[in-house]
Amino acid sequence: MSRGAPDFDALVGHRSGRGLPPSNSPRPYLHPVRSLAGTTLTAAGSEDHPHHAGLSIAFSDVNGTNFWGGSTYTSTHGPAMLSNHGWQEPSGWSRTAGGADGSVTWFSGQGMELATEHRSIRCFRHPAPGTWSLSIRSALLPAGGVAQLEVSSSAVKGRVGAGYGGIFWRFPEDCAGPRVFSASGDGVAAATEASHPGSPSAQPQADPRPALSWPRKTTAPGS
Repeated sequence: MSRGAPDFDALVGHRSGRGLPPSNSPRPYLHPVRSLAGTTLTAAGSEDHPHHAGLSIAFSDVNGTNFWGGSTYTSTHGPAMLSNHGWQEPSGWSRTAGGADGSVTWFSGQGMELATEHRSIRCFRHPAPGTWSLSIRSALLPAGGVAQLEVSSSAVKGRVGAGYGGIFWRFPEDCAGPRVFSASGDGVAAATEASHPGSPSAQPQADPRPALSWPRKTTAPGS
């Protein structure tokens, strides 16, 4: 391998998500993602969570639309399978040195354009031996005619520890105890505090699953 960027195609499988069932909230995703040694670091289509697809960008609630897939958590009845699944449609993608760039349109279940996104994916050499780095940059904006995007999560509706949303990574079943690192330190709490100071997700919870992203509603105004 050269001293430049790692071979993107050898390390990352880039899939459109077309053909996934509507209840999976179809979206583009990366799978397989591999280490330099060839170890697969993602999984897709598990029996218990078929909507978990590799590495993607997903939210359980954007303006009432489920872009996560599977059931929707409701404050009154808990998880329920609703007909509110949206989908993401990629377009205009092109390969660049060490990565790919393109657009993604986010549609509601009724086919309404809710959001437009520009996404950039890059892989880089990492100074540590035998490692590489993956960068995903995303700019998500309300589509024309949409007053604002309201991003929420199951945690907002009362499900403890379920503030997940944003970067989605499904690890293989045999992956043992991944560790979370950030500029603020080692561990989930440090990473949560760095991204959302004072967030209740940074505190000990009955549910130990990491919930790093959306403990409260976030809005983005339209143009």
